[in-house]
Amino acid sequence: EGGPATSLSCAPTTLAPGAFATCTGYTHTVTQIEVDAGGALDNVATATAEDPLGAPVSDDDTASIPVAGAMADLAIAKTASDLAPAVGADITFTLDVANLGPSDATAVTVSDVLPAGYAFVSANASQGSFDSGSGVWSIGALANGAGASLDIVVTVLASGSYANTATVSSPLPDPDPDNNTDTETPVPDGTISDLWVLKTGP
Repeated sequence: EGGPATSLSCAPTTLAPGAFATCTGYTHTVTQIEVDAGGALDNVATATAEDPLGAPVSDDDTASIPVAGAMADLAIAKTASDLAPAVGADITFTLDVANLGPSDATAVTVSDVLPAGYAFVSANASQGSFDSGSGVWSIGALANGAGASLDIVVTVLASGSYANTATVSSPLPDPDPDNNTDTETPVPDGTISDLWVLKTGP
């Protein structure tokens, strides 16, 4: 299923009762079309002959090999522009998503809900759009081998959690879920640079 049929013919031979003949098969390379279709690869062998009276005889057998359906190994990496920022400073979280294959992925999304230690400033995505309210980056389709990135600018607040986690997903099965999530945890130094000068005189 999912691919073109391939035929193989063996040289005619005469078999005595109870004897066997071996017909060398072939190697089939599973195609991406067959992977996307899923199901199974069916190999049907048919033997035809004539009995001693000249009447036609035949027999067949089928070997069925399951084929895993489409899947996409999505990976995400998160970095922060400053891991020891001052309170009140702006920093940038960068999210890099890659489709490591083997199939194209559709409806790819990333969840990145900002913790209470940050205030959202802006976001810039190379593909799709980021909703700061829900924390969802809707990437859409991501071909095998393709990638996308998102920069989120935030202001560091004086209190709250600073561990920022992002998780990528799509409707397709992922053969390696261990690389679907990444976390960065900047540690603010608690200082705010707010300089001012007051001069008085006679």
